[in-house]
Amino acid sequence: MSFELRSQSYEENSKGLLNGQIFPSTFATLSGALRLLAEDKQIALKCATQARVEVEGDPARLKQVVVNLVDNAIKYTTEGGEVDITVQALNGNAVLEVSDTGIGIPREALPHVFERFYRVDRARSRKMGGAGLGLSIVKSICAAHGGDIHVESSDGKGSRFRVDLPLAKGLGKDGQSKPHSASGR
Repeated sequence: MSFELRSQSYEENSKGLLNGQIFPSTFATLSGALRLLAEDKQIALKCATQARVEVEGDPARLKQVVVNLVDNAIKYTTEGGEVDITVQALNGNAVLEVSDTGIGIPREALPHVFERFYRVDRARSRKMGGAGLGLSIVKSICAAHGGDIHVESSDGKGSRFRVDLPLAKGLGKDGQSKPHSASGR
């Protein structure tokens, strides 16, 4: 199973759009790099992806989204918990979900978690590290790629972050290549 990104060239065309080329990336490998962090806390890290989901974008920035969300999930999940990562094509979007059985986010904090420098609990944040920029950066990267991010959480019961990005051009709503007509159109 793989997660494929189409990389963007650094040169913009005249319409202000970024030109794409295929850049394969094995999603399981990326999660494997984070598996060590999970193992240190005895957290089960589970990955489920469709055979092929492609988005157009900057691979380094899109990997940054995945790494930040998974790192946060591991960081805020207590020992013996679980982090689930899923990638699928759904309704014309590539959907990445990172859910955990961690400490969760209080309801009153949810509208603010994507704000720059916002910290749910400053005392907890000092212990865990970070500057309160990660989720703000993730949201900006998603927006720059024509997508969005949402969070659902209950204090003490874990969180689920969902990233929706447009599928790469030429793919159907299910992430599969669109068939070409015999006439070449």
